[in-house]
Formats: sequence, structure tokens, C-alpha cells
Amino acid sequence: MSIYRVCRFVLLYVVLCALSQTFGQEEHLFCGRRKVKTVYLIQNGIDAKAGHWPWHAAIFHRRDNDSVYACGGSIIDESTILTAAHCVSTASGLVPLRRISVSVGQTDLKQRSELMQTHNVRELIVHPQFSKHSIVHDIALVKLATNITMTKYVQPVCLWTMDESEYQIVGKNGTIVGFGLTEHDVVSEQLKQALVSVVEPLACIASDRGVFGTHLTSDMFCGKGQPGVSACNGDSGGGMFFEVGGRWYVRGLVSFTPVRAQTSYCDGTKSTVFTDVARYLEWITNYIDRRVLPTDSDVIEIDYVEKMRLFDFNVCGDINQSMGVLISSSSFSSRIQNCATTLISKWYTVSPAHCFPKDGSKLEVMLGGLNAYDELQIVQIQRVIIHPKYNSTTLANDIALIELYRPVTHVDPVCLPAPPEVRKHNFENLIITTVQENSHKDGYYASGKSASYVNDTECVKKLAMEGFANSLEPKQFCLQLSSDENGHCVPFKAGKPLLQVDRWGEKEYHFLRGLDLFARPCDAGRPSVYIDTNEYVDWILYHMRYNVLDDDEPEELSAIDYEWITYQSTQDDEKFSSFNTDDCGLIISFDQILTRYPNMPWIGWLHENPNITLDDLKFDAMAILISRRYALATAKIMQNQSLWRYFTVGSLGNFLFCRTVKCKEYIDVMDVKKITIHPDFAKDPRANDIALIEFWQPVILKNPYINPICLPFTQSMRNGEPISLTMSTIDLFYTQSRQLKQLNATNCQQQFLRDGYAINHQDISLCALDSDQEKQPPVPVLPGAPLQALLHFKGAKRYFLRGLYYDISDRFVNQNAYSPYLFTDIERYFDWIFDEIEGNINQDILIRSDGNDRLPVAELENDQKNLLPIDNPAKRRLFDFNACGTGSRTFVSGRSINLTYPWFGIINSPYTNNRCQATLVSARYLVGLASCVKNYTDITLGVERSETTRRIPIQRVIVHPQYTSGDVNNDIALIQLESPVNITIMKPICLPIPDEVRAMGYRRSNLATIGNFTEAIGLLATKVGSRYVHSSYCQKYWRSKSKNLANVNSTICVYSLPLTSDERYTQFEGSPIFNTQNFNEQARQFLHGIALNGVFTLNKARPITFLEIDSYLGWILNNIDEPLSQPVSSYNLQETLVFT
Repeated sequence: MSIYRVCRFVLLYVVLCALSQTFGQEEHLFCGRRKVKTVYLIQNGIDAKAGHWPWHAAIFHRRDNDSVYACGGSIIDESTILTAAHCVSTASGLVPLRRISVSVGQTDLKQRSELMQTHNVRELIVHPQFSKHSIVHDIALVKLATNITMTKYVQPVCLWTMDESEYQIVGKNGTIVGFGLTEHDVVSEQLKQALVSVVEPLACIASDRGVFGTHLTSDMFCGKGQPGVSACNGDSGGGMFFEVGGRWYVRGLVSFTPVRAQTSYCDGTKSTVFTDVARYLEWITNYIDRRVLPTDSDVIEIDYVEKMRLFDFNVCGDINQSMGVLISSSSFSSRIQNCATTLISKWYTVSPAHCFPKDGSKLEVMLGGLNAYDELQIVQIQRVIIHPKYNSTTLANDIALIELYRPVTHVDPVCLPAPPEVRKHNFENLIITTVQENSHKDGYYASGKSASYVNDTECVKKLAMEGFANSLEPKQFCLQLSSDENGHCVPFKAGKPLLQVDRWGEKEYHFLRGLDLFARPCDAGRPSVYIDTNEYVDWILYHMRYNVLDDDEPEELSAIDYEWITYQSTQDDEKFSSFNTDDCGLIISFDQILTRYPNMPWIGWLHENPNITLDDLKFDAMAILISRRYALATAKIMQNQSLWRYFTVGSLGNFLFCRTVKCKEYIDVMDVKKITIHPDFAKDPRANDIALIEFWQPVILKNPYINPICLPFTQSMRNGEPISLTMSTIDLFYTQSRQLKQLNATNCQQQFLRDGYAINHQDISLCALDSDQEKQPPVPVLPGAPLQALLHFKGAKRYFLRGLYYDISDRFVNQNAYSPYLFTDIERYFDWIFDEIEGNINQDILIRSDGNDRLPVAELENDQKNLLPIDNPAKRRLFDFNACGTGSRTFVSGRSINLTYPWFGIINSPYTNNRCQATLVSARYLVGLASCVKNYTDITLGVERSETTRRIPIQRVIVHPQYTSGDVNNDIALIQLESPVNITIMKPICLPIPDEVRAMGYRRSNLATIGNFTEAIGLLATKVGSRYVHSSYCQKYWRSKSKNLANVNSTICVYSLPLTSDERYTQFEGSPIFNTQNFNEQARQFLHGIALNGVFTLNKARPITFLEIDSYLGWILNNIDEPLSQPVSSYNLQETLVFT
């Protein structure tokens, strides 16, 4: 960095510091603002951190010489605490003032902190209609004897001055804070926080009519948390807080909860009743400092020095990259919404607020890629912050800040005028952003056209002629293209950025100046209205946060995460080994230009022929991928199992219409191994309509169009309020989705009756209805269509499978397209799924490779390999089982070198592309492939470390007597060295000869393969695990390739997945497959097979066939240290063996 640039930024820092101090010196009674940098809080029932809830107050009652925590409260102004009336009352009247104290800034009841302040009380103001014999009007104010000193950790909360209607908050999540009882019925020493959802009043009453039906009034509302999370004894009086427009408001006070039977403790499974603070605003304001009430003139405090860290002014200002498009993520049939959004940092964009639909549909941001050859990114939205004063009728304050779920890459933002001194209020050097088709007609590009200011009067007049509003709102202005800038543009609904070119220091920047509120063509005579973004920069800055968390402040867990960790700790790890909860349920961003037919990555098609065609789609058979090896479908369509030999998953539409060599990258075609229909499946009434599908080979999850859906293993995953509830179905290769809302069985049956259909209550497992019938056109739904709940889990939005659609419309005539949908509830079948998956590990019921009848179970091998005793026990003396199968250490030039796999050798050839491997099994012998040794004239073997490489001449090669060239059966040879190696350094691998080892046998999935992984890493041994497939699959695969490997016996089949483009993996022919077992008080490696085919780079998934050596151990033992059973081969044996 140049000295000049350093000076420039130092000067800027000084200016910003001065500005920050100037703004800070103005006295404002701000409310609801956090002063401590925090992450976005979505967690339940966890410890609160200092400064996260600076308005929480703790109320203590003095008993004898002790102060006992009694209730919570909320700071309203410097001398007022808001709480529940019953917190300061007793059966005989108000609690005496001398017996009450209030602590603020406290997060731990047992430890005092310099952040805390304690105050005595000078007055208690209880609502005049509150009575000790009732629970209505449960609200009070505590006036302190001394004023609170406001700090970063002590701040007032805002009173709810907005619409007091309860239905504005029903279904919304608020946060409660307190020191209430834990699950062990003791007061929590640590301040806790939890998310609680506001419950619709009638639903609340129905949950406990004995309590809520007689006590709930219009001045109260109900709230309920996730299972195990609620307000409880000690939380009384504490607030329920909502964040609106970046400020926190208190809307409720914890009042009462039903008690558990035969106790005085709250029932955490029931709803909590809150006093609705909004109903008492007029009463409260009579006793507080009114300057604390939020007003339109409330100034936002910004630390400009800190906020500058959010921006990189060295790269901002690219018009063509910074403008993006808002697209729908829930309706794939109409993804493009034609509303522009503008990138202002790697994490944030801005758009008009009216671009966000009211129907609950979710949007994503598409950036870049206007030209078909440019990179395009589609990013999920983490949250949308609508300006709190936005008016959808007049479009006043029509602006929204969008926080992305991940930072964008390779796209530069526009410059935001964050420092106040760069915000201009003139209309010079303005550039309207337009989108135009390029000359090749295969894409678009963004360009800037000069604009001129149109005064308000003339603008309104011109707009009125086109039927628009006859006035402009404050913070709006009009522009039109300069007279020489006419031309054709691609229309956008709204949101195109307006830029202002200006110099800052010695550099010229393109600053964001406005957003277009109307779709306007490139017509110089027609003005458009822009919102002046300079007026909202402080509001934008206030809401932007640092999305890279500090190392000492880890990301906090959601309630679902918390429950999952607890649940998983109580379960057997093997139970979840088939499911990947780290990546499930994620929708990978799609290239909207190259991917014309986006898909839900877990939806697949079942078909009969290996190469899927449009004709195969007429059967409308869909299944849902739940792991790499398994899918779920409805039992009804699975009854004719002979039809479903293959399962295709991925972006099928793009595959079918692809015209390039990369078409197969869109999909993966799986061979169906087994279909298991639930044993209690019944058609009428419909019950247990579910089937499990197992594949031969695992799905390739590195394909961006393929990913399993998550299964809801815990209670909160199954019953938690989702971000959205959708059903996705397919129409040929199109994916269509609908927004739904869940119904209970009774309401579902009643809805069918209103539509004129009577259904059996037993038919209802899970029921849902269109969330907005008028806005969603009906779509045909296929059996097996998934009901998907979108939830926050492991730091991302993920889809969880809640049900599979089943169709009973054949019982009705002319069924209403908007009738409820019925689903098989997945929750009831987890034990069955786990049992089937566990059972499939131990048996292999498969379909013959020629597609005929199933093979009997008795004819099949399984994962467990049992070994019989060796016939020639005397030969065991030829092997040192105290030295084999372990790593070794040697010294080279005084330096210690460890050898992990000292038995690993490579047979080198003059033809570098035809290398083979052999494995040391004793001091003088190696095992390898006969096909490798027989066809090589200059053989050397090499192993792990170049510093310890040795060349050892080969004395002779012993080829299996039944081996013939070109036949992979009996493709095994012994290589005898001219002199023995030092086995203290070159330790051989163990052969599975000892009776103790053979009695245990081994599981093929527990074996390990070894090869060279990326030059810098070297040898890599990897457990087979789920890569193991039955040997019949390898035979089927190689038969389709017309390879002789299809006819080999005694094999182990391993299915290897492709690596990423920057990874390389080489596994030579003859490479070993082995396991580790304890023998002679040490873990030792035992050889179980050698590879009949090699892998180079592994850019495609393919099976590797290993010759199992157990069938050849007798031959090996008979030929070690014995006269040759075969004549010595006549080819040249002047070869050497290299070891490391």
C-alpha cells in the first residue's frame, strides 16, 4: 500500500471519529437498541449473554436478611420498570417498598458484576383495575428511588406504539428472558432466553378449556415455546420482546401458566398467558418520560468507523455485476419475478419493499449471469428487513434490506455512500441502470444511461397522464433518460439501481443513489420515480451486521440443534450412520440460464429401463431420496415391483433436453436392489402406505442437483413451526410446489365434508390444505409427493420430510381441486425404517442381473465373512505374527522416519501407464496379480517413503496353476525375493492364518483400501464403509461393459465415488484391501484381497473388484519355502523390488 493511500485512510478515520463523536453528543432517549455487537439470535432455552437483553430487570423481595429473586421486569426509562402486578402484590396488599429492590444488567444470580446496578424503590403503581382476587389487568410500574445509568449493558426497551391488534403477532416468534425454574424445578442461576410463538386465541382455549376458557380475556394473549421451553415460576413479569425494524419492543408480560397436577409448579407443556402491553399504552404513558417513546424523528446512532469494516471500496461500483434479480424459491413454474435487487456488500442487497409478496412465498437472490457466458449465483435469503414506516398503498419508505444466507463470490457490489460526507443531495452525474440484449441475442448486459432531474410538479403531471398517483412521497424524486439516450430495454418490475458518479479522495466511484419504484421503458419522455437511498443509509448501516463470528463468540444453537445434540447423545451412532445430517435438505443454487428445469434434489423417478425416456414418465412413479442408499415411496405404486428396476434423481428436464457432452452430469441413475412394502399396508381405509427402496450403489452427492431430504428425528423437527410448509410434485420432468398449512384430523374431515366428500377418520394420517387458494392455481399431485417443512438447522435452512402424499380420489367423483391433501406421517415409521436398514446390512435379497426372478437368500453372501480353520497349521511357523501388520520406524542420517504401510510395494514398468502393486506378506514373499507380473519384463517394487527406498532383486515368480492369460479367475502370483528384507524395518502385512483371527471373521464394510491421494498427501487408506456393495453388482456392471471381470468368483466389490476436480487418486491393479484386528495384544493389519482393476484420477464413479485371497491361502502356504509347484516362468527375471 502506498504512503499516500495510508495517509488518506488515516485522514478518513479521523474524520469519521469526529463525526461519530458529534452524533453521539446529541442527547436522545433511544429505546430498544442493543449497544453490544451480537449475532442474530434464534435459539431457545439457552444462557443469555451480557448486553443481549440490556432492558431486562430482576426484582428481588427481601426476606429476613436475604434478597430472594421474585420476578422479571423491563426498563422503560431511567426510573421506571414495567412488570406484572402480581409480582409486587400479596394477599394482604402491596409489598412494602423497603422489601423490594431492582437489579439491572444482571445475568447471574450468584455472581455480582461491575455491569450490574441495584436500585431501591420509591413507588409502586399497580393498574387500578387489578385485584388480588383476579388475574386480569396484571400490569404494574415500579418507580426507582435513583435513576438508572444507561450503559452498553443497560438500556430501555421500546413500548409497543404500533397496531395493537393481536392478529398482527399471531404466529410470530417473540423472545422471553428470565431466571425462571429449570426442568429440575429450581431457579436458574443464569439468565435464560427462549423463543415463544404467539398462539391464536381459540387454539389456546381449546388446549385447556378449564383454565384458558375461563380466564383468557382480550387484554391477554397466549404463547407457546418448543417442547421443554416455556415461561415458568420466576419468569413472571418479564417481557416478551419483538424486533421490528431493528428496534426491540415489549409486547407482553408473563402473567400465568397452568400448574402441574398436585404441585405448585408451572406446567411447561401448556401455553403461557401474557398481559398485552399494547392495550395499556395510554395508562403507562401517564407515568413515564414520554421522550422515550419511539417517534418518526428518532435518530439512529451509527458508529461509522466500525461500519466501514463492512465494505471494500477497492472493488465496489461494477454496474454489470451488482444488479441482481429476486426470484421465487417455492414455485418453479414461475421463478423469475422481474424485481431487481442491488448488491451493496458480499452479504447484503437492497430492494423496494413492495417486491416481497404478501402470500408467504419465499424468494431467493439471483446475481450475475445476465450474459449466458457469465457466472451466475442463486443465494437463499437469511432475513428481510422491511422499513418500519413502509406504506404499501402510497409506497412511502418503500425499501428493504436483504441479508443473504451466505456471502456471494466473484461478484462485486455497488458502492454504498456509508460516510455522511460522500452523500450528495444534488442531481448531477446520475446514471440509470438499464438491461439490454446483446448483439448475439444470447444474453443481456447491464449498462448505464445518463439521466436528468424532473421537478415534482412536472413529474406528477406526466405520471397522472399514465394513471399513476398524483403526488410524490417524501424522500422520492423523479428522473428521466436524457434526450439522447433512447433505446430498447428489458423491463423490470421495480428496483433497478440509480447510481451517482462522484470523486472521493483521488478515485471516482459509482455510489448507489436510488432505486426505481416503477417498471419504465427506455423512453426519454417518460419519467420514473426513485426512492432516495441516501436518506436511508443510516437505517441500512444500523441493520447490517458482521457475519463472520469472532472465534471467542461461537454461533449459538437453535432449539432444533440443541434437541438434536441431546437426542443423538442418547442413541447408538450406528443408528444414524446411513443419514448425513450435515448436508441433507439443502437446495443447491441453480444456474437459471443453463438450468431451465430446476428440481427439488431429493425427488426422483422410478422406471423400468436403464435409460430413462419421456415414455417412462407416463407411469408417474416418484420416490424421495432420504440417504445415499435409500428412498421412500408410497406402497400402493410399489406393488408391481417388476416395473421399478431403476431410480433416476437429479435435474431430469435438463438431461432430456441437453445437447452437450456433459448431459449425464445432471442426473444419477441407480439400480434398485430391493423394495420393501410396509407389512401392514392397507388400501381401504388407507394405512401404512409407505415403502422403502434400497439401491445397489450409493448416490453421488457431489452432484449439485442431487441431495437427500432430512428426516425429522426429533420432536421439534416434526412439530416445530416451519418457515414454510410446501408440497412438491412433478409433471413429467417439471417440478411444481405449493404452500400448505397443516390441519388436524377433525378439521380435515370437516373440510372434506364442506367440499361434499365423506372420508373415514382412519384414512387421515397427516392432513394439509392450500395456504392461499386464490393465489395458487391447482396442480395434479402424484402419489408420493413430499410434504416438506423448511426449518433452521445446523446454521442453514433445510427441508425436512413430514409426509408422503397418498391419493384416495378414486373414491370420489369430480373431487374439488382445493380439497385437503392427505399424507402418510413419516414420524410413525422411523423404527420400521431403522430396522429395515439394519437388516439390509446383514442380508442381500437382490434381483438377478438379467432382470429375472429374485435369488434365494441362502445363495447370497453378506457383509460378514466367516473363515474356516486353515488346513496346513504347520505353515504358520513361516510367519512372524509379532512383527507383521504394524508400522515401523527407521533412522536415516540420524533422522527418525515412521512407515505406516511398510508392506506397500509398487511394480514399475517401462510403460508408466501400466503400473501394478504387490504386497509384502513375509520376509521373502509378496502377493500380487499374475497378470501384472507375467506381462512385465522389468519389474521393480516401490513403497512409502523415498528416503528409505531399497531395491531387492526378485528370485522367482510363482503363478497360480489354474491361471490363464486373459482370465481374471485365479489371477494371483507369489513373488519371491532373492534375499529376505529386514522385517524390523520392512514389516510385512499379516495373512489371516491364526485360528483366533479366523474365528472372528470380518465385515467387508470394515475393510480399508489404499492408494495414492494427491501428490502432496501420498498414501491414503480409507475405510470401505458404505462403498461396499454385493459382488453381484460388480458382475452386473462389468457385464454391461463387456469386461471379463463380470465372470470372476470370490470377490469383494467396492463402489468408489468421484473426487473433485483438484483431487487425484491412483489405486493400482494389485493394491490390497485389508482390515485391522487385535492380535498378540496389538492392532495389526491383515490382508484379505487384491484389486483386479485399478483407478486413475477417479473422475467418474465406478466399482473396484477385489480378488478375495482366503480361497488361495492354502496355495500360498504350500508354495512358500517349498519346491515350485509350477515351472519357473521363462520370461526375464532380472527385476528389482523397491521398498520404502
